[in-house]
Amino acid sequence: MGLLTRFTLKQLLFYLQILAFIPWLIGVFLAFYFVYPEIKNARLQISAEEHLLIEALLLWNLQRHRGLSYLYLSLPENKEKEETLKALKEIEREIEDTFKKLSTLSLDVQHGKELIQKFKKTYEALKIEKFKGSAEENFFKHTELINQVILFLNQDAEKHKLFAEPDLYLRTLAQVSLMELPRFIEYLGRTRAIVSSALAKGGLTNHEKEMLLDYYEVLSGYNKNIKWILENIKLPEDTLLKLRNSQDLFEVYRITLRKYLAQDFRTKEMTGLEFFRFATITIDAFIDFHEALLRKYLEMIKAQKEGLFKRLGFLISGITLVLIVISLSFYMAYRYVVLRLRKVSEGVKRIAEGDLSMRVSLEGRDEIAEFVSVLNFSLSELEKRIKEIEFMLWHDYVTGAPNREKLLYDLKAFSNPILVLVDINSFKSINFVYGTKAGDILLKEVYQRLKEVFHGEVYRVGADEFALILEAHEEKKEEEIKKELQGKIEVLTKTPFSIDHERLSLNFTVCALCEITEPDKILTDAYSLLDETKARGENFYCEFNPGERFKKIHEENLHWLDKFRKALSEGRIVPFYQPIIDNQTKRPVKFEALVRLIDENGEIVSPFKFLTLAQKAGYGPKITKTVLQKALDDFLFLPYEISVNLSYNDFLQEESLQFIEDILLRREKPALVFEFLETEEIGNPQLVFSKLKEIKARGIKLAIDDFGSGYSSLQRLIDLGVDYIKIDASLIKRLPEDEKVQLLVKALVRFAKEAGIKTVAEFVADEVIYQKVCEFGIDYSQGYYFSPPLSLEEIKKFLNKYL
Repeated sequence: MGLLTRFTLKQLLFYLQILAFIPWLIGVFLAFYFVYPEIKNARLQISAEEHLLIEALLLWNLQRHRGLSYLYLSLPENKEKEETLKALKEIEREIEDTFKKLSTLSLDVQHGKELIQKFKKTYEALKIEKFKGSAEENFFKHTELINQVILFLNQDAEKHKLFAEPDLYLRTLAQVSLMELPRFIEYLGRTRAIVSSALAKGGLTNHEKEMLLDYYEVLSGYNKNIKWILENIKLPEDTLLKLRNSQDLFEVYRITLRKYLAQDFRTKEMTGLEFFRFATITIDAFIDFHEALLRKYLEMIKAQKEGLFKRLGFLISGITLVLIVISLSFYMAYRYVVLRLRKVSEGVKRIAEGDLSMRVSLEGRDEIAEFVSVLNFSLSELEKRIKEIEFMLWHDYVTGAPNREKLLYDLKAFSNPILVLVDINSFKSINFVYGTKAGDILLKEVYQRLKEVFHGEVYRVGADEFALILEAHEEKKEEEIKKELQGKIEVLTKTPFSIDHERLSLNFTVCALCEITEPDKILTDAYSLLDETKARGENFYCEFNPGERFKKIHEENLHWLDKFRKALSEGRIVPFYQPIIDNQTKRPVKFEALVRLIDENGEIVSPFKFLTLAQKAGYGPKITKTVLQKALDDFLFLPYEISVNLSYNDFLQEESLQFIEDILLRREKPALVFEFLETEEIGNPQLVFSKLKEIKARGIKLAIDDFGSGYSSLQRLIDLGVDYIKIDASLIKRLPEDEKVQLLVKALVRFAKEAGIKTVAEFVADEVIYQKVCEFGIDYSQGYYFSPPLSLEEIKKFLNKYL
């Protein structure tokens, strides 16, 4: 099929038309193959006409010459002998003319010409003025020559395929005219010669009498055969008249011959010459019949040849007509298909230009019409799907609210917009307690409430965030706008929401941005403002002219991102190590690798300045690779476990996965612990957990960092086979005095011990916290009470204290 796709439809049909010539050529070839041999045979048979008629004429003249010579040599010197000689001279002149005619014929083989010359030479010796032998000798030599001529005539007929004619009728005519009749006439000639001589001599010798009786019997037999054959063959009327005339004369001849035999040829009714002339009349009648029959046969051969030519012509014409019909069919099919395809092409072109309302109108039941029907149906379905996609593109699936993209699009239509970003506080907790289905119902209710309160279009822009666009009025002052927004927030939170037949009061964090100058960046700025508001513990903040404020923030972000890129390229992104203390032995047993940036002046830069920016810019895998590689190199000869902070997304990145795989191949069971934040969301949980189980089976331990700050599934901890949970700093800081925190920590430690998971207390900042950590049975401690993060050289000094 690949080859066919290189050609246009017109080219394919043209090549198919050319291929149609092949059966035409084969048909013509077969027609010639089967018919031409017959034509060739017919031509060969017809070419025998000039040969056979002259050869037959030679045969008849030689027979007459034999009879007259025999009579002449048997007569005494008298007037009759003179007349016989005169007749001989005349027949000799005819024979000379006949040989001349034969010499001018285009005989097919050299052998034929040689035989004619031999016949002539033999005849010259038998001419009356040259022959010196007896009458009997003359007779037998003549007879031998005549037999050779008859044989030559038959061979010439065979050479021209006359006896091989497949048509039975024609073949029978050939056998009668070229075999039976010449033999019959030859025996007539022999009897003519013997009887003429006997009448001239007044009697027969015993030998002559025996020959004559034999010839008489042969003639009777031949006559019966010829009569039977010809009575059973349909002949033209004129030829039949000649045959009947010949038969009548032969009957008179036979009766006369029988009478003379009875009288022993002692009769004076006819002289020898007279009988010769009488017998010649009968023989000439048969010769005349023979010539008519032979000519009729040759005419039929010609007619057959013409019939063959006509048949071949009709056959070739028929095959050519079929070819023409096929060619016309190809042309009409091409024209029909191209016109229909052109119509389809024009329609498809309009569709490609965006006219999805276009429908191709094409009648018929062929495959193109079927394709058009499918195309039109597909277009109708496509229009439906596009409308659905457009709705999905611009709307949230759960609530039906317009989404973030619709918000950014609609912002362009406002001249002086106010963007209000509303975040549902602790929505993850609601999902955790009531389930996501109930959470979705709550989102719909919040969406409806926001529309009712703010009287504007509400957009869902995040998992638990909604946004609104309000048109600012120039006459309103900043304080009026703030007061109006705060009033709406109070109305929003005043009435509890309903979930699973329970009344639930929600808290919201709301940020409003006024005097917007850069709509494309406004949503990003709003989220930054929302994070700041939450960090301050407030639930509402309104920012006027945020462009200037966030411009400085963006510039600072770009500054630190540029410093990070340069430090990464120059190898100034390095790990510092914070020891983790065994609470039983009070000795360091492991270290956590924490990323740091060393600036151009050698100052240590906290990750809070650059880490989040770098990760958002896509440098997460490179940071993981850099810290992990340097940590392994630094602790290659130190007997301590190294904990490295990873993201779940590292296990969805090919670069990070390949690097971890290389580590496992180079180092057998490295003393590594991979830490993951409890609060981090997982993009593809099934794939990530599968990879984590694989690396854990190869000797790497797993830890959950900041445990207690989120809502990690306890079942997940068990399924993954987590080795450590690091209790969140916010719990450890409040552990000495907050009884609820103490209850929670006790529960976590008890669960961990029962699950076989070790616990680590983070942010152990002083002796009081450390005492509480030990009191609660936590296995390990980490914090500034023991040591801040240290460089490798500082770690070595730190370890010297424990030697």
